[in-house]
Amino acid sequence: MRKINSVRITIKDITEQLRNIHHNYVNAHFNSKEYLILTYTGEVDTENHGIEVRLQVVDDTYHVLSGDPQYDTDHRGFWGCAFIPVVRTEQKLKEIARELIDDACEHYWELK
Repeated sequence: MRKINSVRITIKDITEQLRNIHHNYVNAHFNSKEYLILTYTGEVDTENHGIEVRLQVVDDTYHVLSGDPQYDTDHRGFWGCAFIPVVRTEQKLKEIARELIDDACEHYWELK
């Protein structure tokens, strides 16, 4: 668990949100046959496919945002940024969660 201002952030909570974002992205962009091809055969390049994610810590809460960052309208607070690949593992989601939290903490301490 990390704390930025008065906001407590855990890797477990962020990982859960990343899992949901990934699930929604895959459901929206790939039918099951395409996803199986991406995941298991390697016939389709997955390196450049994925989701941009951001952790925004502002006021007394945090938000995990996804998609194109140019559509973010609220630029307040402290930020962490990362990328979830289409083909992911649970360990990779935890690493991404840790990266987001670490980035936001560094941003916090830079501006403190």
